[in-house]
Amino acid sequence: MTQASSLRRIIYLTLLCLIFFPTLFETGKYYKDLKNRDLIISSKTFLGEMELVKRHIDKYINSHDQWPKSLKQAGYLSDEHYLSFDLSNQWVMKASIKNHPVTDHRVYYKHIVLRYNPQISRWECDFNLSNLSDQYTHQLCKTTNPSSRLSAENWNVLIILGTLFIALVLYLFKHPLLEVIRKNDGLLNTTDFNQLKKMKRLAGVSRTHSGIMQVNQLSKQDWAYLHQETPKDWLRTLTQNLPIDTAAVRNHKHLTFSLSNQFELNVSAFNVYVANKTDTISRIIRKVNEPGDKYTPVLLLVADPDTQAETNAKLKQFKPPVIIPNPLQLTQLKLPGFSQKCLIKLFRKHLPLTTISPYQGKGGVIKPSHFFGRQGMLEDLVSNVNSNFFIVGGRQLGKTSLLKALMHELQNNKNHYCQYVSLSDERLLPRLKYLAKDNSVTSLRSAILSLQKQHPSQTIRLLIDEADQFIRKDAKNGYMQLNEIRQCSEEGLCQFIFAGFWELYAHAILDYHSPLRNFANSIIVAGLELDAAIRLVIGPLHLLGLRLSHERLAQKIVEKCGQRANLINLICEDLVKQVSVTKKMITPSHVDESFKCQNVQDALQGWSSLTSKPEDSQWDRVIVYLVFIHASITLKQIQKTAGKHGLKLSAEKIKQSIQRLQLAHILKKEQEHHQFAVPLFADQYSAQEAEVLLQQELANWHS
Repeated sequence: MTQASSLRRIIYLTLLCLIFFPTLFETGKYYKDLKNRDLIISSKTFLGEMELVKRHIDKYINSHDQWPKSLKQAGYLSDEHYLSFDLSNQWVMKASIKNHPVTDHRVYYKHIVLRYNPQISRWECDFNLSNLSDQYTHQLCKTTNPSSRLSAENWNVLIILGTLFIALVLYLFKHPLLEVIRKNDGLLNTTDFNQLKKMKRLAGVSRTHSGIMQVNQLSKQDWAYLHQETPKDWLRTLTQNLPIDTAAVRNHKHLTFSLSNQFELNVSAFNVYVANKTDTISRIIRKVNEPGDKYTPVLLLVADPDTQAETNAKLKQFKPPVIIPNPLQLTQLKLPGFSQKCLIKLFRKHLPLTTISPYQGKGGVIKPSHFFGRQGMLEDLVSNVNSNFFIVGGRQLGKTSLLKALMHELQNNKNHYCQYVSLSDERLLPRLKYLAKDNSVTSLRSAILSLQKQHPSQTIRLLIDEADQFIRKDAKNGYMQLNEIRQCSEEGLCQFIFAGFWELYAHAILDYHSPLRNFANSIIVAGLELDAAIRLVIGPLHLLGLRLSHERLAQKIVEKCGQRANLINLICEDLVKQVSVTKKMITPSHVDESFKCQNVQDALQGWSSLTSKPEDSQWDRVIVYLVFIHASITLKQIQKTAGKHGLKLSAEKIKQSIQRLQLAHILKKEQEHHQFAVPLFADQYSAQEAEVLLQQELANWHS
């Protein structure tokens, strides 16, 4: 709710107050009069007597055109029972109340004065001389006097009540707690957890709770339990707000949470201990240390400020890593829009950055949040269910990460049965048999038919990683299993997506007789897109609370790595190690140091044996050494070098070697020149060192 709308509400309520209170006051008086019913009867009695006298005077004036000097002259011959009348003043009738048993003693001898206006022939009340209250006086005195309805005393009471009401409204709408929330556009993330109960009460009375609930994405149930601090409530809240796989109550106050792959940091689980107001510090320390797990972080939820301060002072006595959220963070953990961000900040503040960093080693991407770029490739794989695919590229270029990203996209799709199979050897059939859980399976076709029977309404999609050994072995056996695969695909039984390197590429593209030829669409995996590579540098660093001293550093890292995701990951992992303790800004000197780290140097190796054929690998090395020497090289220069040393090699063999080096992202082609795809690669050897290595390679060739 905005401040302007709050002021409008105050104005409306003030006007309502000014209208409501007088009516309420009059209604109260009316019901008070009803309780004194005997007084009302007596007032009607003597007012009836007065009305009878007034009629006789009216009749006399109409007949004689003058004022009567007595009741007798006016023709009223009855005795005066309740009132005594004085007609001595011309055109004035004064009626005084007698002392009578049926009359209230509080009105004895009080009077009503009516004046007759001969010019208009009308009676009027003399308010200055009449001193009876409304419940006893004549009707003329009730309806004619505008100030008789409320006395000055009554107005004072109303003004005081109205002022109190306005003060109450201002207190509600201008309360500092609600003012802070208004300035924060209704968000509760800056509200102390211990003030939530009071804030809820204020918001309910001021009718602003619905707007606050909507802005903070809170359901009615969330709102009802917002200020609660019981273990059961925290279990429900954290399970709703965080990407949790499993959650359990270990004992009365211990909660255990397993985080899903959606959580961005490298944290798989955490425990929670909910302390209440009766818990002493020694009891909290004993209970947290009880389970004996020294590695899983514990979120210690302590609402009481004094207990929280004492617990923070004794953190060293806890065995596992303990994180104690402050009152603002306790509130943020309750809010769907802030809970995960708050947990990330708590982890990165209290846990070593090297253990929670998204940059972890040399393995493929596991978490979807760590997968950057390649969206075009991923969309093709997801949408083209009727086509087979070959994902081709060198090691550590992202083939496995792409397959796992595809698995993540399809895992909740009821129309697809998708399975990832990683081949460490040539045996594909045993793995498919295991998937089918069918002992009768004797061939690839029967395994796929079994899977189809188990999932009749789904499309079978098999993602086969590290397929090179399987293809090489099957090629030696006359393509028996590959022919089965092709047949299953043509019958529409299954979609196949193979990932591999040179053997897959050679048999799919270069081998005219291979069943893989024209079997699938090829996707070449090399470096990341430029913007994705920069996001891979900046995004996780930002998540860890780290910053680069200059934007150009991210561009420098990406360019030196040739946009290779695995190298960027290793360099950033080393940067995190360098600044994890000091948490200082990452400078160019940090980046230069990471370029030289051992993990990066190791990742640049392995290019010398890209194929199982020694002669082909030898030519790969010769070409790479030539690029070290000349920085870039053409096909003509390679042939010239071969001829100079008496080597007879066909142009087709040289082209295949260059293709292999390009697939491995060692070389890239710029017009007619071939140069290193990864500038860091060029730093491995100087031209002189490469010349020595080239001569040794050529000498080995001749021998």
